Amino acid sequence: MKEIDLIYDRLPYPTEQFYSCIGGRLLCAFRYFQKDNSSVKLYPYLLLCNLQFIPLFEGEIPRKRFLEDPSYFRSVELKTPEGSELFSLRGIPFLNNYLKDYGMIFHARKGISKNTLLELVRSEFAQGNVVILGIDQFFHRKSEKYQKQKNAHHALLLKGIADSRRCVIASDSLYFNEYDIPYDELKNMSIGSMYTVCCHVQKTVLSMDLLGLLEALKKQNPGNSVIKPCFEELCRCLSECQGPVLKRILYGYVHNFKYVLLPYFRARKVLIQEIEKMSTETGELCRLCEEYRVLWEGFLLLLTRTANTGKGIGMLMKRINAIQQQELEIQKNLTQITL
Repeated sequence: MKEIDLIYDRLPYPTEQFYSCIGGRLLCAFRYFQKDNSSVKLYPYLLLCNLQFIPLFEGEIPRKRFLEDPSYFRSVELKTPEGSELFSLRGIPFLNNYLKDYGMIFHARKGISKNTLLELVRSEFAQGNVVILGIDQFFHRKSEKYQKQKNAHHALLLKGIADSRRCVIASDSLYFNEYDIPYDELKNMSIGSMYTVCCHVQKTVLSMDLLGLLEALKKQNPGNSVIKPCFEELCRCLSECQGPVLKRILYGYVHNFKYVLLPYFRARKVLIQEIEKMSTETGELCRLCEEYRVLWEGFLLLLTRTANTGKGIGMLMKRINAIQQQELEIQKNLTQITL
């Protein structure tokens, strides 16, 4: 294939959490193709999925898998209505059913050999698609935490390819900048997976399916189904665990809440703001959702501080109670909305 030098200057830098690192890169592609510098219209997709609580404890001890790395910690999970992971091969068709309204398609390839990797990357850029690569940070020279220490998978957003310099240009929030990766290093760190976002026909959706999204939202009750059992186990950890084990658990909760629970709540707020444009019933609910966001942000800061210092448990308990009360108030107001 003909060599190319191509950089997507408008491709946003990944700064938002959306279920996983793959999801964060999907948000960038969505903004890039929508050309409106906003990813908010993708968030309501999460409302069509199901929030689940996953017990941390197996009997009397925390699950070993949860303690290996914060990214493996999944006390809160999101699954498609069929029970598939969001970006798995089985879950992607459900995602594409949402993306098609915006003229986009999300593809996944597995089992890519190192010998064909660059040719595939080059081909995707030639077609104008956004490329996300699965890598192992054990082989990533910028990873102080994992390089030559521990296998840890990550999704890498590629902003460009430069055959003239024999490298790709990565845009990566994990390392806080854009940087070149030589072809040999890229092949070495590849785990054989590639995700691409295509947009053959750019569409601007003027109105979401507000009724369908609202019905999906009302079926969920995260206060009882997820938040309550999560906080019960968190309180158990604070009383029974200590030292490095407690620190790993608290870091895990922070990571899990940031990537799964908070994006879901942001999706809920986006939907309510859209409904507010055509209804006078949601003003109070919008205010409650904004206060809720602030409560959660403060809670995660406290949780991080407690993980680092072992202090502030009393403040954590107060914030937990405030979050639960606010969620109850939101649910109460939510049931009163009609379209």
